[in-house]
Amino acid sequence: IKPEAESCDVSKKQLAEIGEEEMTTSSQMREIIRLMIVDPIIGPIFMINLLSNVGMGAFLGVTALLAHDIYSIDAAGVGRIYCAAGVAMVFFQGVVTKPVSEAIGEYYSVAVGAALRGASFALCAGWVADWVPWIGSIMVVASGALIDPCTASVVSKNTKENCSGVALGAFSALASLGSFLGPLASGWLYEIAPVLPFWICSGLMVACFMATFRAQIAHVQRSRRKASVQVALLPEDLGGESSSEDSMVARISSKQELMIRAGSYTNSFTLPIPLATMAKTNSIQRQGSRLSLASASSDNMVPLLSGENIEKTLARRLSLS
Repeated sequence: IKPEAESCDVSKKQLAEIGEEEMTTSSQMREIIRLMIVDPIIGPIFMINLLSNVGMGAFLGVTALLAHDIYSIDAAGVGRIYCAAGVAMVFFQGVVTKPVSEAIGEYYSVAVGAALRGASFALCAGWVADWVPWIGSIMVVASGALIDPCTASVVSKNTKENCSGVALGAFSALASLGSFLGPLASGWLYEIAPVLPFWICSGLMVACFMATFRAQIAHVQRSRRKASVQVALLPEDLGGESSSEDSMVARISSKQELMIRAGSYTNSFTLPIPLATMAKTNSIQRQGSRLSLASASSDNMVPLLSGENIEKTLARRLSLS
């Protein structure tokens, strides 16, 4: 898709000014609310944040009642259960969260955490045994070590840099709201049936599990769109024969980043490019781990840059919302 002619005349300085434009707090908040409604990544992640904290609040609100009414556990026993759950949470955050998120990614880590928490609620509701209050409580609390840090990281990565602070503030406020709503609803549900709050919370975790995959699919689609960008290659982008491969990649990916921020392309950006080596129209195309120089009138691809560092550099520089 070729941009309009006037878009092609935007200078790099103007593009940088567009990308770095300051936003007021009110406009930042409006942007975050808009993303919560329409963005296929931010919306599901904020919903997961709210529902998981509703479940956590409900757990804190009625677990002590369930332990007393069904298992005859006194206040001291409930305190020991909560202490064990807290220690498990600290252990998971310090030892488990980072390796798991690096191994399977943040989105799948959230899905695993939601599945564990949902199974824990179902265990507390559907099984009666002396060990259930201990194991169920530990799993409910410890699963938050996978959900909370990973959802916060996803929000930070998928909002503009000048909006990330407000986004994380709204994220924390929504978590607090869920923590207040959970005990309120669970107390009322407990009066109907002691196990009902746990079944409801298990269903909420199923919804979180499904929302995680919705966000993951949107993340993959967005990454593919960014990876398919064609950017105009001008002589100054090459920097002469003496320029290193790293410096060429840095200039090219910086130009892509500026165009992303200015919104000057949809999925491709192609311009006539005067090159000393080729007299025809050319563009930079990214194919796998190879960055190539393509002629508009020929199907032959002439390798320009290659190497594993290209993938890493482009992925780092193009990880924008």
